[in-house]
Amino acid sequence: MTMKLKISDLEQELIDERYKKKVTYDVTIESVKAQVQEQVLDFKVKSDEKLLKEKEENFKLRVQNQGLEERVAVLKDQLNAFRFRILELERENIKQTKENYILNSELDYENVKNTQIQKRTDKLQFELRSKNLIEHSQLDRTVADYENQLTSLKMQISELENNHFSKLAYEKLEH
Repeated sequence: MTMKLKISDLEQELIDERYKKKVTYDVTIESVKAQVQEQVLDFKVKSDEKLLKEKEENFKLRVQNQGLEERVAVLKDQLNAFRFRILELERENIKQTKENYILNSELDYENVKNTQIQKRTDKLQFELRSKNLIEHSQLDRTVADYENQLTSLKMQISELENNHFSKLAYEKLEH
């Protein structure tokens, strides 16, 4: 409302009150103006206080918002760093997986190769043992034959010696 309307409303209220109470008041435009100015000043002071509080609250919210925006920026940077690290780890994992596959393939190849070599070695050892057993058996027979021949020769030598001693003894007796 405008000032003039407020003043006229107040004047009308005062007039109405005066007639109701049958009391006469000295109402002048100056007193009404003073009352209205006082009300306007009170309203202005209250409005200024309210505006100041709202400005303080607005400033607090701006500071809080700025802090949150800075925190969001830091968190975004950390998120980007984590994403980059995850990508690096995934690349390393893929590379390691490839290397492991290659190493496992080579290991499998070496195992197959070693198995083949072991089979050949076992076969050769078996053949060698078989040959050794046959040769050992032949040597045992040869040794047995030689021992038999030796025994036979010993017996022949013994007989020859007995015959020779017998002849010597007989010749001694004859002499």
